[in-house]
Amino acid sequence: MRALGVAAGVVVGVLAVVALLNLTVYLEASVPPRDELPQLPSGLEIVNETDGCGSGNCFREFDVVGAPGEAPASILARLPSTEDCSARSLVDRRPLCVGYRMGEEAVRGYVSLGKWWS
Repeated sequence: MRALGVAAGVVVGVLAVVALLNLTVYLEASVPPRDELPQLPSGLEIVNETDGCGSGNCFREFDVVGAPGEAPASILARLPSTEDCSARSLVDRRPLCVGYRMGEEAVRGYVSLGKWWS
């Protein structure tokens, strides 16, 4: 019975630390670091990165290019068709989202990092 109480205390302590970290350290959105850029299928590469913040999140946008002459529609077909969002980590619960769309002349991808409570 004592072990159950200790285990419950540890769980409550961990949850308190996570909540405290989110309230004090991760209150605001920030530009996702370069290591958060997605791994692309073979033959595709990231170029023309830009970053910024707005509307409750920060983002890193980029173009996705393939082999010379490869059509943007073909490139887009090789990438996930829906946005993928998940918590950044066990401690950092801010939503990290990755998605792709057809830009004016190329496939545009993005990684966004929002506020933890959004």
